This record gives sequence, structure tokens and C-alpha cells, in this order.
Amino acid sequence: MSAPGPRRAVLRLLAALAVLALVAPACVRSERSLAVQGQSGPQKEGEDCLTPLEKADGPVELEVWHAINAVAKTTLEELADEFNASQDDVRVTVRSQGVTYGEVLQAYIQGVAGGQLPGLLHADVKDLQVLIDTRTLAPAQECFDAEGIEPDVIPAARAALSSEGTYWPALPTVSSNILYYNQSQFAAAGLDPDDPPGTLAEVEEAAEALKASGVDKPLALLLANGFVEYWVGGVGEQMVNHGDGRDGLATEATFDNPATREVLEWVSRMVRRGLAQPHAVGGVDQFLSVATEASSMVIETSTAATTIEAFVGGQSVDTGGIDAPELDLEGLTPAAGPFPGLEEPGQAQIGGGAFFIPSTNPPEVQAAAWAFSRFMASEAGQVKWHTKGSYLPVGQGVAELPAIREFWSSGLAGQMLGVASEQLAGVDPERVGPVVGPTTDYASIIEGALSRIAYQGASVDAVIAQADRELDAALERYAEDNAGG
Repeated sequence: MSAPGPRRAVLRLLAALAVLALVAPACVRSERSLAVQGQSGPQKEGEDCLTPLEKADGPVELEVWHAINAVAKTTLEELADEFNASQDDVRVTVRSQGVTYGEVLQAYIQGVAGGQLPGLLHADVKDLQVLIDTRTLAPAQECFDAEGIEPDVIPAARAALSSEGTYWPALPTVSSNILYYNQSQFAAAGLDPDDPPGTLAEVEEAAEALKASGVDKPLALLLANGFVEYWVGGVGEQMVNHGDGRDGLATEATFDNPATREVLEWVSRMVRRGLAQPHAVGGVDQFLSVATEASSMVIETSTAATTIEAFVGGQSVDTGGIDAPELDLEGLTPAAGPFPGLEEPGQAQIGGGAFFIPSTNPPEVQAAAWAFSRFMASEAGQVKWHTKGSYLPVGQGVAELPAIREFWSSGLAGQMLGVASEQLAGVDPERVGPVVGPTTDYASIIEGALSRIAYQGASVDAVIAQADRELDAALERYAEDNAGG
């Protein structure tokens, strides 16, 4: 069968990208009444985390909850099948809880209340605090300690997924935000198609040249709170107190800082001058804008890379049932560059998700979760997560493997993910971003501030003052709900 034409490929591509873009969490508050007391962990003193599995009678059933989509979903399912075929102690069943991180968090919170939790949970790294505050997680740190080893992940990933000195996930599946751009339009505007802008000032300069060449709104600007965290944290500022919530529960906002002001002034200027078209989080219009060449640049997640390549190559991908208009890719030459920072390229943080082990299950189920996580964390598992699932290599030394290096030089997805991976390697473990409890309110407040700047032309001073007040109130409410948790 021949590959589908570009119009059909783009229809399916935009449908899948819509799924990838729907990452805003559902409306969940972690109330103190939801906190329950889990078991301390799968192992007894003197045992490692696999010992209960060795003592189990018959295969242990392990249910994995997730909201992973498109090619990454297929990757998880294939890894589960491979693990099941490799041994007889555990039978893994993968169950989707929706298409967004918010939906899987909602399902988990409902499971806490109802006493029905999975054996292994894949959740947003941004939901670390609320998951900790349910008191239903077994910290993977205990399993590493029992085996006498350190977590085998790069320092930035370990820092991002630790709270008050404890490392929580069994396996991170990390992503990052990068700049996607159309090389054809760059060349037509007299810009170097192999040299994308690396700072916000350079994005503005490139946008000026692109607009002069006839591009309507050169930057498709997603109004995402995560971008603000990258920009602010990249220059050493923090979003909340207590070390961005790393040294203790965040109770006060520090949104009013010079970096935030510089970012919001840049957003205001880009929109006002017609250099950027703002887009709300939760849709696909930002991709549509670039596909139609109304825009030439968009900042988005690196996890879109292998899905983009799969669709362009005519491969079948699970879109979650979402449809989109037909378009033509004629004239589009996609490429990627590092996230444009305030001061330099690649001033990024840790994004994506991670696998967590609930502590409320019997020891043998927790041991099964640890066994499957270690299988996925193997070199072969990490290579597959990266080259097919688009998640970035987080294991120590994995980025140096020949299979990874060959992938980066062998195609569109490899080029894009190579950019994201090199950016990840440069993330400062001291600047991995905030961890907050009221993640839904927090994201909504920051994205609301961006919207008032972009759509209403509101004063930067007024917007910052309002957002700071709203963030303080949300953090205080959460702290009260979880007092003594």
C-alpha cells in the first residue's frame, strides 16, 4: 500500500498533535481528607525491592495507569509485551485513563478516595507535590537505597523529581520544550535556515525579518505557564518561595520579579507589533498556524517529534479519535532549535512525566512495579523510549550510546530530539523549576496573566500584581488543606 498523500498525512498529524497538546490538568484539589497511610514499601529490612516478588505464589498482576498518546503510547504497550514475554513472575496490563495528564491525575485522586489504585502510575512531573501529599507513594529512593546504589539518572532529572531530599519516581520519562521552525520561510526572509534564534530578543529580530518577507504572524505563541517557568528559572529567578518549593511546601509566590516582567513585556510587544499570534493551551491551532505558513515558528514539546515523522512517513498512529482539517505540507521544511531563553539558548527545565509506585498495594505488587520499571530503564528500554516514544534519555551515559547517536543523525525526528537531548544535558540541577501543590490553580493563574497581556493589552504592572495575589491565595489554601500532611 502506498503512503498517504500530504493532505491526509497532515490531517492525521494535526489530530495527534492535538492529543499531545492537551496537557492542562483537570480541576483537582488535594484535600487533607484524601491523604491515606500507605505501606512503607515492598521490602523488609535487609531485603531489596524484588524480594517480595521472589516469594509470591504465581504471576503477580500489575496494572499500569497512564495518559500517554500517539507513538509514545504504542511504545509503552510494546515494552509491556516485551517484559511479559521475557519472564513469568509478572503480568503487566496497560490501561489508559484518558489523553491528558489531568485525566490520569483525576483518576488517581478518585482511586485514593475509593481505595483502588494501580500498581504503577505514569503522571506529570509537575504533579509531584500533590501526589506526595496524598501519602500513597512509595519513594523509589528506598529501593535504590536497599540495593546500595544511587538513582541512575542525570543530576537534573534527579533534582527535578526530588522533594526535601527524597527521590520519588521509579523511572522518569522526560521531555523538553524546543523551537520548531520552517527553514523555507527563514531562507525566503534572508535568515540562515540552519541558525534558529536562541534568545527572545533574537526571536523578535527574526520575526521582524519574516514579517517583512510576507509572513503574517511569524511566531505562533502558545500561552503556556511552563514557558514562563523556563524563562524565569533560566536566569536564576524563582516562581515560589522555599527554594521553588524544593526545600519545603511552597506557601508564597515570587512571581513579581525582574525576569517575569521582562517576559511579559516581550509578550506584549510581540503581539502589539503583529509579530506573534497568541494561542491558548489545549488546542492545535499553534501547529495549524505553522502548517499553513501563517507563522514560521512555534515553541512546543519535544515529544511531538517522532509523531511528526511517523505521520509524514505515512505510518499509522493512535490519534485518540481527534480529527482536524486537511492541509497541504507543500513548502514546509520543519527543523528544530533549542528553547529560546532570556539570555541564551536552551535555558530549560525538566518536563514530561514519570512512573511512580503507589504504596497502598501488597509488597509483591510494589515489587512487580519496580521490576517493570527497571526493565524500562535498561539501555534497550531507554533507547526505545527515545527513538520511538520521543522521551529524552535520562539514564547516566545513555545519550552516548551508538544507537542514540546514530538516531540523531538519521532523520527528522532524530534531528529534533538531538536538539532537545543536548538541551537537557545542559539543564542546571539547581534550576529545575518549581514544585507546587495546587498545580491546576497555579497553571490557570499564570496562563490567565499571559492571556490578559496578549488578548486585552493589559498593563504588565497590573497583571503581575494580580497574579501574585492570586498565586498567594492558592498556595495558602493548599497549605491549609494539607497542614500536617
